[in-house]
Amino acid sequence: MDMKKPGNAKWSLSTLALLIGVLLGGCPLTEDPIAQTPCEIPEGVLLVDQANDSGDEDGRSWESAFTTVQAAVDAATTGEEVWVAAGTYKSGGNETLVLMADGVSVLGGFAGGECSAAERDWIVNPTTLDGDSTGDGPTSDDAWHVVEGASGARFSGFQVTGGYGDFPCGDVPSCVFGSAMYNIDVSNLSVDHVIFHGNAGFFAPVSNVRSSVSFADTIYFGNTGTKETGGLLIGDSEVALNNIAFVSNHGGGASEGGALTETNSTVMVTNASAVRNNAHEGGAIWQNGGSVTIVGATFRENSAYRGGALQQDIGSLWLTNTSFEGNMAAVVGGALHLWADATITSSTFAYNEADFVEHEGYDFEGAAIFTTDGEITITNSALYGNLDHNDEGVGGPAPADTFAVKGSAITTSYTCNETGLSGTGNVTLAGLPFEQPNASGELFLDPAGADTGCIDAGDNDAADAAIGEGLWEAQTTRADGMSEADVDGMGTEQADAGRHYDPFAVRIDSFSADGANATWTGAYADNCFLFNDANKTIIAVPEMDLYGGTLAHAQAGGTELFFICMGSAGEPAVATAINP
Repeated sequence: MDMKKPGNAKWSLSTLALLIGVLLGGCPLTEDPIAQTPCEIPEGVLLVDQANDSGDEDGRSWESAFTTVQAAVDAATTGEEVWVAAGTYKSGGNETLVLMADGVSVLGGFAGGECSAAERDWIVNPTTLDGDSTGDGPTSDDAWHVVEGASGARFSGFQVTGGYGDFPCGDVPSCVFGSAMYNIDVSNLSVDHVIFHGNAGFFAPVSNVRSSVSFADTIYFGNTGTKETGGLLIGDSEVALNNIAFVSNHGGGASEGGALTETNSTVMVTNASAVRNNAHEGGAIWQNGGSVTIVGATFRENSAYRGGALQQDIGSLWLTNTSFEGNMAAVVGGALHLWADATITSSTFAYNEADFVEHEGYDFEGAAIFTTDGEITITNSALYGNLDHNDEGVGGPAPADTFAVKGSAITTSYTCNETGLSGTGNVTLAGLPFEQPNASGELFLDPAGADTGCIDAGDNDAADAAIGEGLWEAQTTRADGMSEADVDGMGTEQADAGRHYDPFAVRIDSFSADGANATWTGAYADNCFLFNDANKTIIAVPEMDLYGGTLAHAQAGGTELFFICMGSAGEPAVATAINP
């Protein structure tokens, strides 16, 4: 995370000036000497500050900044940057609020007065692009696209909200895709340090079509797709996602993928969290062709008709160091519903449910994974507590068969489970192998637990191939953060079965709410935000309180609060609490 303002350098010099004045027997300096020296804006930079009321707008100084982002983008040429000061910039009707230009980067998070992009702080200086032109919620007079991306550009340091494009609208098909951000036929676009929240549309609020885009340090919260995914669409594209949180996004009707829909694309996901998303098919992700690789991810409490966390129709899927907990499908595949090839390594499946409400003949099958076709390989993984909770079905709630296999081949090895899976090196559990001490829900192996069968149950060669030789040994499966090398001894490590974590991964230790405040403790966060399910309010946590503190939330009773923290290691941590 590279956008923290250097800590108080200006004030320390000012304090020194005061002391010098006193020591010399004169009056202390009453004005900051640095503040009195105007800085020189670098060449190739255009400035935006809606608070500029000078009447002079050429964008070459903060005193003469443009008052709209689009005016600065239109004046920029390839290779230049647009710096945007804090504030809320609103659209005017259906028109795009920010139509980016090729090779022109648009950066938010400035206070106004900075001379370097390194001085900006997107947390302290929230810069919002709002497509809700009239402030009355999602209506037909809002922006069809808040932002349209461009090639060779960077979009960084913004909150994007209020986009809305539902069918029918005046420019089909364009107006039904990408109400928050629309990237079509662009290449090498970089999006980082952005929060997409409170956007709605017929198709995905963030749409990428025939494009190459990278997203990093980005949060998708509370977005809605009335037809398709509530989050991110990737079609015929190459997309990389790193340090991403998908939380409480919703697809409507016959939607596929509450957080992400992929079609005929190449997608690489690292360090991601998908929590409380839902759709008809694939509560968090729907895959339709192409290849999807996910390394280091948490899927928790997502829900769907099929594939509580992920539905794969066709394509190739690789899952490494992933955890699936508490996801639910109404019919099949509490965590995963797979129709094609999938390779799953060093992953944990716990407490997922498949209720089979319309297919009682399948009772006690596939609570974690339901496979219909393809070749499925599972290695070095852990499965426990996956249930069928169909009280009206055969037998009622009970431990379910982990898999249901229909027309596919499934191979498991070096995997601990409670249902006696056949395969090389598998271990049958007789008791609970996990502990979950943190509010962010990490699933750790418990060395003092009821069953320690997952510990040292993995295969080192498989861990080398999936995670990396020398890398998994430095990771941990334990709540105390001790690495595999710490526990087993350097050079004598034996891989554990199940999810591995970075010992310095961001975490939320505790999170609670009362009628007035939210309170938390945690570790290793670079920034944290408090969201809620009642309105679009976002509260950023002050830097001094990242490891623990209290914030007033001003929400009514019954509102659910979502606490999201992001760090330099591991996926974003997410905790929830109901305001009583």
